[in-house]
Amino acid sequence: LAAVGVGAAVLLPVDVELGAEDVGEDERPDVESDAVVKIWLPADRLHGGPFGDYVLSVGRLEQVKRVHLAIAALAHTTPPLRLVVAGAGTGRIDLERLARERGVDDRVHFLGEVDDDALIDLYAGALAVIFPPYDEDFGYVTLEAFLSGKTLITTNDTGGVLEFATPESGFIGEPTPEGLGAEMARAWNTPTSRLGEMAEVGRRK
Repeated sequence: LAAVGVGAAVLLPVDVELGAEDVGEDERPDVESDAVVKIWLPADRLHGGPFGDYVLSVGRLEQVKRVHLAIAALAHTTPPLRLVVAGAGTGRIDLERLARERGVDDRVHFLGEVDDDALIDLYAGALAVIFPPYDEDFGYVTLEAFLSGKTLITTNDTGGVLEFATPESGFIGEPTPEGLGAEMARAWNTPTSRLGEMAEVGRRK
């Protein structure tokens, strides 16, 4: 993770989705070893940090999460803005191919699944968090972003995410590469003091 300024990560090799109330801090379920664990981060461990030069994507690499849209959108921005992808899934090969096809493979960093400590640091060091799934509930990523002092970049068809991400707390675009890319560029060009204010609005919701 040196490319994004985060220390060594621990890969998580299980495929269970649990809430923080279900799993202790040091517990990991004993299940099949070929998929991904998703455990909500403890709110009291999340913290803000400097605004870096990357937007952070967190979650499974599957079609419904629309990481492909974030990659395609990055092609409508200019360096040095980067996309850091924390998560694993069946779509990684296709997403890596897409990044090459769009000419942004040098600006997209696939980290795979990372441990809690690394993920907390990734949130803290991001410019913003990008989360454009189609018609989802509010999503733990939304809450973790705001609790980390980061605003959200999303689209206008994400469903429950929009209960927290509003024009006052996030950047909301059309679900197209051009539309989402424009919002990524807006975030990049927004003063960091304003980004912090927007995240605080989201946190208070």
